[in-house]
Amino acid sequence: FGGASSLVAYAGTPESRFIVRFDVSAIPPGSIVKGATLRLFAAQNSSSTANPKNIDAYALIESWREGSRTGTGTADGVTWATRDGVVNWTIPGGAAPGPAVATGREEASGVSPLPADFERGWVTWDLTALVQGWVDGILPNHGVLLKSGVRDRLHFDNRETGGATVPQLV
Repeated sequence: FGGASSLVAYAGTPESRFIVRFDVSAIPPGSIVKGATLRLFAAQNSSSTANPKNIDAYALIESWREGSRTGTGTADGVTWATRDGVVNWTIPGGAAPGPAVATGREEASGVSPLPADFERGWVTWDLTALVQGWVDGILPNHGVLLKSGVRDRLHFDNRETGGATVPQLV
């Protein structure tokens, strides 16, 4: 549902994960990546718990296509089962079989995982090593999968939100 108004991370039933991808092809091969931070703005927590909120980033190993639907109808892009609405993931929910490459931290305090009382604000992930692998051509750039380990339903702004809170790779 690439046309939806937010990205949702939720470890409940049904589980919600989301994926993002950034084009880094303008960085010349052989460049040293001194830092690469994924920044996402959590606009709301619609099912808050008293637990620390771990949201991990995983490197995707398969390509995918963003859909245009907003949450109704047949998906025309990536889903839990498929990479593009037709071809299945090798691992349902997104082919990201390795360990997490980063855990989200509250940008304002630097606390990771996110504190129990976290409701809203910028969350960051250090993706320096992953982006270096993309630039060096060692890893394919299929983006990252974000997966929550708690039942808090965090809603992150996406590019459809517009403005200063769209996802960023800095």
